[in-house]
Amino acid sequence: MTTYEYEPLSDTKRQIRILSLFPRSRGAQLQGHLRIVDFDAQNDDSQPYEALSYVWGHDPVFSHVLHIDSASLKLTAHLANILQHIRLPDEERHLWIDAVCINQGDHTEQGSQVEMMGDIYRRCVRDLAWIGDPSSESVEVEEVVAEKVMEEESYKKLENGYRTFEAWLREFRGWSGRFERRIRDLTGVDSNTTGNNEEEDEEELDREHGYAYQHYRDSDYDDMQPRSTTEDGLAFIKELRRHGVTLGGFGGHGVPPGVSAKLEAVFCTRLWSRIWIVQELSCAKEVLLLTENQSLSWKEIRKFLARAQRTDIHHFPWGRGIVESGLAKIFFRAAEIDKQRDVECGSKGDDSTLLDVLARFCDRESTDSRDRVYGLLGLVPQKYRHVSVDYRISEAKLFVDVTAEIIRQTQNLDILCQSPWERRGVPQCSRLGGRTQDLPSWAVDFAAPELLWDVGSGYRSREIMFAGDKTRRIFSAGGDLTRDSWSFQDDMKVLKLHGVLVGRIGTYQTQPPADMGEVGRGSWGRDLTDGKYAATGEPKLQALLRTLVTDCSAYPMQRLRGDEIQLYVSAFREVLETGKNWFDAGLDLCEYGAIENMWGRIINNWAFFTGGEGLFILARKHVGEGDYISVIEGAKVPLILERVGHDGEGEYFEIVSPAYVHGFMDGEAFAPGLLGQFLKRELLIV
Repeated sequence: MTTYEYEPLSDTKRQIRILSLFPRSRGAQLQGHLRIVDFDAQNDDSQPYEALSYVWGHDPVFSHVLHIDSASLKLTAHLANILQHIRLPDEERHLWIDAVCINQGDHTEQGSQVEMMGDIYRRCVRDLAWIGDPSSESVEVEEVVAEKVMEEESYKKLENGYRTFEAWLREFRGWSGRFERRIRDLTGVDSNTTGNNEEEDEEELDREHGYAYQHYRDSDYDDMQPRSTTEDGLAFIKELRRHGVTLGGFGGHGVPPGVSAKLEAVFCTRLWSRIWIVQELSCAKEVLLLTENQSLSWKEIRKFLARAQRTDIHHFPWGRGIVESGLAKIFFRAAEIDKQRDVECGSKGDDSTLLDVLARFCDRESTDSRDRVYGLLGLVPQKYRHVSVDYRISEAKLFVDVTAEIIRQTQNLDILCQSPWERRGVPQCSRLGGRTQDLPSWAVDFAAPELLWDVGSGYRSREIMFAGDKTRRIFSAGGDLTRDSWSFQDDMKVLKLHGVLVGRIGTYQTQPPADMGEVGRGSWGRDLTDGKYAATGEPKLQALLRTLVTDCSAYPMQRLRGDEIQLYVSAFREVLETGKNWFDAGLDLCEYGAIENMWGRIINNWAFFTGGEGLFILARKHVGEGDYISVIEGAKVPLILERVGHDGEGEYFEIVSPAYVHGFMDGEAFAPGLLGQFLKRELLIV
């Protein structure tokens, strides 16, 4: 049989192909017909169609055949299996499937169809999302389950705790009530998103927790198997929903391994981690999760995820403690898609700028790293989508163009200061390698193969020097970015900025203990506390503590107030001088927790340096002695630079690391201060 040859699509019209999949009554072989339709035509001939979402798999082998007219089109075994299960008994099923409806051998057509993908899924009557359990999809499940097996014994120890559920529920309510009040007092915002009053919420928790924990009590731990199929998982979630249970019903506590395995079998398959799936599930009006014998509508998933909260560039869908971190890791990808579906419906405001979308889903996987951009463009409104799909350009060219567009759109340098793509231990400069070839240090490496997440904290990464978001500004070292303070040169290879150099990196200091409770038990810190801190005139002891917590408490993260500084510095002095613990030095549990959160976040991810004029600095460990400390117009935090050359145009630098430099976090570099007036200059970043 001859190989199927695609009829070309129009160069002037937006067209797609629709597969009419023949019913099982036509025979055992997969058969169908492809026809071209004008996508924008509004007439009676417009054929309603369903779209298919599934995982291609790594290095797919095209070993099966779909018979189209009198020719054959090669399919993977996985896709052939899906089609066998979804074809109807006696009627044709009209489908859009990327592997079938796009000529994969025509890069021009591929690019134009990719640009239409968002609209293709918006137009479909339903998206069929196959989460079956072929061998190619089982790897991630096995990795997650392997971690859970190690926890099985600790869960068994909790068995008696489930039998005293009423006591647990009282404790949980007391904690959650205090949390709600603290959030409300600090932010003026009620973090309860259900819209119910307190009494209704208690009744809802009673019902949800009651069924969930009754189910756990009745479970036989000895019979729990760490592996579950997607069939088991879908059936289990449907049973939970039948009893009205939502994810919020689990509270801030974990679940036995047999239960988590069922949930992982649905929400930890590769379907959720693939970049293309995000756009498909977000854009379709209706989504149906499918396996061979089970189905579940997105409406039920949405109800199950009811207590998911904010999700943006820097935050995961759940605040700290609202959902236990192990459960958050299972569900956060589905919750992010659900929030994106809200954006698509216009119910959550316009949160889909180019940066918003790329950052929200920056952990997703793709075989071609360019698809980490191209695979999400359909979620970006046209007014922000000034990037074209072109598979003929290199990764580096694409990443440069996208980074430049983000700077143009945001009119700030956050993409340099607190990039969600920054990885600890991999500098933006070429010093240690590890970046896409020919990529300037100022450009985002969207191909970063390993991103480090902290889902349980509520933050996408505890590793960035978080400087603020759309609603709050934590730091403002360089003020606002003006139109005249930045430009590109040499065919986008050079980013010209304006700023000052306030000093150079000096000594890599002995690092503080990662556990704040260990402070005072050794000699650390005592040699750094005598005298005045030159940049601010405050005592060095005070400057040191403020530096080590970036002058903030958490959570939510906010700058220390004057009274808080006095409280913490007084305790810090007593801890260092007497070896007392922080509580004996005057802090209560809440006060200690607010600053200990920041201490752990910072000390575990940043290195402490001193610089010229005795500056206290936090930066990445790979920063080198002699690197320059810069404050750049439009950058919320200082940047550490390495000088790499000069010519008639000026001096060239590479970005090495964002930094906290005490005394230079609020615009002081551009005004006369205790260290004098700094000279503003052009900085050529390569």
